[in-house]
Amino acid sequence: MPMISLKATHDPKLLAHFHIKAASLEGYLFPDTYLFAKGATIQKIIATMIAHFHQQFKPEWIKRAQELGF
Repeated sequence: MPMISLKATHDPKLLAHFHIKAASLEGYLFPDTYLFAKGATIQKIIATMIAHFHQQFKPEWIKRAQELGF
């Protein structure tokens, strides 16, 4: 299983592809147990983790983060 490299998490092309307006994927790679086929690409792994993040993330959390000064 390929490890997601630190370099990949800062790749401007990947960030743009996933419409992430941040310097890295930190905070968008949802921690969970995932099953991938042998040979899964880093892009596939990242896409799955980001999709899972968006499934779990609640829009009202943005407002609360702003209230807390984040």
